[in-house]
Amino acid sequence: MNIVYIAPSIIPSASANSVHIMKMCEAFAQNNVSVKLLVPSTTNNLGLGGEYEFYGVCNNFKIIRNKFVTNAPVGIWNYIFAFSSILYAIYTKSDVIFTRNPIVSFFCIIFRKRHILEMHDEMRSVSFKLFKLFKLFKFFKSKMILKFIVISKPLKGLYLKEFDIEPNKVLVLPDGVNYEQFIKINVKKPLQNEVVGIGYIGSLYKGRGIDVILNLAKNIPSCKFKIYGGSPEEASLVKTHIDKKNIKNIFIHQHIPNKEVPEKLCEQDILLMPYQRKVQERGGGDTAKWMSPMKMFEYMASGRVIVSSDLPVIREVLNENNSYLVDPENIQEWINVIKEIINNKDMAIDKADKAKEDVLQYTWHDRAKQIIRSIDV
Repeated sequence: MNIVYIAPSIIPSASANSVHIMKMCEAFAQNNVSVKLLVPSTTNNLGLGGEYEFYGVCNNFKIIRNKFVTNAPVGIWNYIFAFSSILYAIYTKSDVIFTRNPIVSFFCIIFRKRHILEMHDEMRSVSFKLFKLFKLFKFFKSKMILKFIVISKPLKGLYLKEFDIEPNKVLVLPDGVNYEQFIKINVKKPLQNEVVGIGYIGSLYKGRGIDVILNLAKNIPSCKFKIYGGSPEEASLVKTHIDKKNIKNIFIHQHIPNKEVPEKLCEQDILLMPYQRKVQERGGGDTAKWMSPMKMFEYMASGRVIVSSDLPVIREVLNENNSYLVDPENIQEWINVIKEIINNKDMAIDKADKAKEDVLQYTWHDRAKQIIRSIDV
């Protein structure tokens, strides 16, 4: 089987979207699928070259850059990219197109090209007009869509309700992790050092709980806190808040390449996911109801102790046996849980070990395998 993965994403970039795309292309290729990733020729200050190394993935798939959209107007950029990319897929006689973009799906249906569509949020966030068009003409019921992939059960429920899709056509697959990247790191169990290290890796957008981390650092001065994530501007803004609060036991560093994440996580004892009840996306929408954070699986694979906000979608993966789940708005409860972990290290280590065991069912390799098995090509 050969797949053309069409993604209007900048590669390489710091976005979680681009990490997900690269990991899935690698995983498809590991399952004996010939993969071509078709992306824009647009680049950022990271430049070209070393894309595979940047994401820590194998060079087992091809990256093709679509140059037709280089000077396209902003308003129609996505449509020109999708249209020209479909033509490429037709020309190269791909068996299946894979995409996370509804505009690409729209052109696949028009050109009668079989494809798999994966969605991580409400389609309204892409284009409200396109949302209404898909709903009016029931495009999601098209036989050209072989499978509809979503990352959580609530998101499946949303699309079944909005678009009247056949339930057996929708496959719920949370995000994943490259477990091998973690087992290569030879580290001891957490909570073995006198000073407890507490970490966070991820975006710094509103709703990510950065204020919770600052409050924890302020109230537990005996621990050392590290935050990795955000643009230089975002990291600088958080640093300003740290200085204003006169917090001395916290370190912040802007975004790091995904290949460096395993080592940075394994340096910590406790890892935080202090999501609030509303979590802002890069595009401004709220993803708290149906998210599947990649960091959750990376945290689990690291064998560190996880403390997370207790949200319904998080409980699809985490529970009291493999983590500590806390009311996102109750800072005193967060403080108490950290102190409980420090005072009862054996129980905390047992939870960390269970998380590392549980994450084996959430690898990128197995995720790709399930998708391949679900389609009849």
